[in-house]
Amino acid sequence: MIPRHHALRTSRNVVASGILAAGLLAAGSANANLIFMGPTHLSGTGLGAVNTLTTAEDPGGPGDHNGTESSCVEFNGSTTVQSPCHFLTGEQGGDNLAINQTFSLSQLGATSAGDLGLVVDVNETGNDKTVDLTGLYLSLYNGTASSYFYYMGPMLTLSQANEAPNGTGQSGFLFTLDATQAAAATAFCGTFDCIVGGGMQFANGSTSAGHESLFVTTAQAASSGGTGSTTGGALPEPGSLVLLGAALLAAAASRRRRR
Repeated sequence: MIPRHHALRTSRNVVASGILAAGLLAAGSANANLIFMGPTHLSGTGLGAVNTLTTAEDPGGPGDHNGTESSCVEFNGSTTVQSPCHFLTGEQGGDNLAINQTFSLSQLGATSAGDLGLVVDVNETGNDKTVDLTGLYLSLYNGTASSYFYYMGPMLTLSQANEAPNGTGQSGFLFTLDATQAAAATAFCGTFDCIVGGGMQFANGSTSAGHESLFVTTAQAASSGGTGSTTGGALPEPGSLVLLGAALLAAAASRRRRR
């Protein structure tokens, strides 16, 4: 299966382009893209075997039962919290279930924040095994401030049928930093052992009594096969994404010249 690629843009301090720009205030100038890499397999099984950030369930869970499944976990400078969430639009939160925790880069085995990726694991019940992802973000805390890397592409319909094997902690959908984001995240953390969090949100009515989970993984784990690692959809090196983009642009220019 060829992965679909969708743009995500970073940072709470970044001005978004297009329609969303009108609703956001910016305090910085950096911006970048995340990439949706498609289904991936995990080496662990169960929430405790992977680096689980947060789990959510609505309806059926302990949350607000309003039909919009949403949860987050962040480090606020003194402790790990489940609110407020920092989704760009339609902020909800409050459906946290089971494990909710943050990790330092050293706990994840990451040499830099640029190595990070997120995995959304779908675990629905009944006949409908799909969910519609409307919000996703990665948070970093560097000792003085937080930076947020946002999903800003179209709504994604994620099918549990595309996860093999199915089950919590066994598979999911991978989102990874591109070269620009990797550099921005690395620069933001500097020499600080950044604290990593994140959040996910789904369209109203698109989830049932099953729960979804958000994991964090690293390029090192993916290449070594360690806990929480991915196979069949490993994190690409940032430099390879740059080369791929340049090759595609060159090919497009060549086709235009031939016309």
